[in-house]
Amino acid sequence: GKVLWTLNPNHLSNGTLAAPVVVLPDLDEDGVRDLVVLAIGELQPDLCFLLVSGRTGSPVGRPVKYNIVGVGNLIGPQVYITASGAVYILFGFGNIQAVALRDIFVQAQNRDSSPPSLQIEEPEWEKHRSVNLSELIDVYSDGVELLQLVKAPDSNSSSLLITTRQGLVLLRGQDLTPHWKLNLQGLRSQPTPGYFTDDQTLDFLLQTQDGDGMKKMTVVDGGSGSIVWSYSIPCHMKETPTTSAITSDQKSVFLFWAEALTAASLSSDDSSGAEPPGLYHLYLLHPAFPSILLDLSNTTGIVTAS
Repeated sequence: GKVLWTLNPNHLSNGTLAAPVVVLPDLDEDGVRDLVVLAIGELQPDLCFLLVSGRTGSPVGRPVKYNIVGVGNLIGPQVYITASGAVYILFGFGNIQAVALRDIFVQAQNRDSSPPSLQIEEPEWEKHRSVNLSELIDVYSDGVELLQLVKAPDSNSSSLLITTRQGLVLLRGQDLTPHWKLNLQGLRSQPTPGYFTDDQTLDFLLQTQDGDGMKKMTVVDGGSGSIVWSYSIPCHMKETPTTSAITSDQKSVFLFWAEALTAASLSSDDSSGAEPPGLYHLYLLHPAFPSILLDLSNTTGIVTAS
């Protein structure tokens, strides 16, 4: 629990931290991985990146500012390393843009050269640079709510799972082209990854509103984007915690909270009827028995996986 260092707020160029720090490769070659922090000012376009030494907490150069215009949630920052080793930072406001870590480093150091590890480029990503060869790469711009990086099967790179106001999109990490798209209104919570089908590709558990006091739980095939399981269940909360856990046969069980599936008397002599409102049950879905939901508990709490 010993504090190793504290970042001086004066280094944030009159901004405030906007998101958790992101771990980077070792930029200053001191044997410790470094960090990047994102700070924003009072006005949205006023955004800057600051590279920070992981060993000392001192800035690795000056803040690097970008003027970003967008409407919606702050996305990222997240680091993405391509199969060839090129390093990009993903971020945006209601959209997703990327900037090469090399470009941030060169501006922060005010010099033209960068470490050999940052000189790698990903040609397919570079094709998406904005007009006039801007430093910013346009990744996705259609009402982005959430961004997740998911492991691609048979590859050392990740795909980009994007939750939008219209549904879900999976982009191939190697060239940023859509692998599949699912139109699904009302999706606001983060999809929960897990292995539901037999192809060893990550699938996703989603929750959407399904009328008054109802929620639809849906499992989407990560390989095709098709819906492989769905069920409507009573739930007056817009969003409840979900999680998944790997089983011994390399499948995943999915867990989520909802209200009782059927109204039950509190006792045989009690005619009060259904359970009191606000009582939630923890349900388990096993891919080997998709027609069964196992009721684990009726005590509301946070879902965790060990």
